[in-house]
Amino acid sequence: MPTTTTSPPHHRPFHSFRTKRLIIRTAKPTDAAAIYTLRSNPANNPHMVVEPDLSPAVFETRIAKWSAASARGESGFMVMFLRTGLDGDEAKQKQKHQSDSAEEEGEGEAAEGRLVGFGGFNSFSYDSEPDAGSGSGSGSGSGSGSDSGSGEGGKVLVGDTGVMIDHWLWRRGYGEEAFGGTVEYGFSELGCGRMDVQTGVENGAWRNMMTKLGLKGCETRGVGRAGPGKGMEEWEWRFGRGEWEARGRS
Repeated sequence: MPTTTTSPPHHRPFHSFRTKRLIIRTAKPTDAAAIYTLRSNPANNPHMVVEPDLSPAVFETRIAKWSAASARGESGFMVMFLRTGLDGDEAKQKQKHQSDSAEEEGEGEAAEGRLVGFGGFNSFSYDSEPDAGSGSGSGSGSGSGSDSGSGEGGKVLVGDTGVMIDHWLWRRGYGEEAFGGTVEYGFSELGCGRMDVQTGVENGAWRNMMTKLGLKGCETRGVGRAGPGKGMEEWEWRFGRGEWEARGRS
């Protein structure tokens, strides 16, 4: 009889999940103009030079490539939307947030408002199984002794992740919410066994956020090995599910 194989859960053409105030999903062609507006604004990229020659058409092409790469399990780029009612004035935001706070997670349908962020997974890869419970602080060790995320030959699936939020929403907890939701999705839904995160040494706001999230012990300083930060000094965090779940319990 012919044998069938099941693709790993991170091999999917479309990702989608939500948090209290955000809907996070794979980009669609109709998102191209909004992504362009977000990514081309220097205020949203204070530690990076905005790419030259960007346009909605450029992002239409990229969206098609992102979807194909997502289906192959190579990456999982996503865009982030305010849930309906959160993209108006401050009074409306407060009123809606108070209403959301009374909801049970997962109840009801959420409609998309304004596109306010970009993130997901820059890449997926497999790395050697970390020593369970090592608690090294560098991220080597699942911390829980579980085999969550184990894959090819006993290696763990690593999600390289990060988020970008529109500057007008800074200092309101959206970065923490988006990042935390992405990490939870990676561990729970995609089978990741470790998360890797990097940022330039000048990005103090991101470093402060990671400390606030309880990941100071997973922080190291080094030199970027790939991507825009290759060859440059950067902060890096590596942590397994056990370290993520144990935050604040020490």
